[in-house]
Amino acid sequence: MTLNREVVKQAFRECKKVAGLDFSYSRGISDCMTCTNYDIAVKHSNEAKGIWLKWFAVGMNKSRWGEYKTYHICHTLTAKQAKIVGEVLSKYFNFSWSGERCDCMEISAKEAA
Repeated sequence: MTLNREVVKQAFRECKKVAGLDFSYSRGISDCMTCTNYDIAVKHSNEAKGIWLKWFAVGMNKSRWGEYKTYHICHTLTAKQAKIVGEVLSKYFNFSWSGERCDCMEISAKEAA
């Protein structure tokens, strides 16, 4: 079962609002992780707090939506924001995260009841 793209966008908007994030991108804004992190730092600052889905619609890492069952979320969050983001994402998806600052969060589709 694949994630619904529109639900992902909705969940990320909710995370931004509820957790008070500086940014929340439902895809990489460049063509790789390094370039996306750089672009975020330039646009929002190195201290900005937020999340972005490690999925790329352009460039060398481009893939079709739905190609993966699990998607990874890169983050720069405070502990409080991470808790809120986890709660929001858990409403929409199967959510997994070790709690470690340097580990990606993971989401996958909830099974239909």
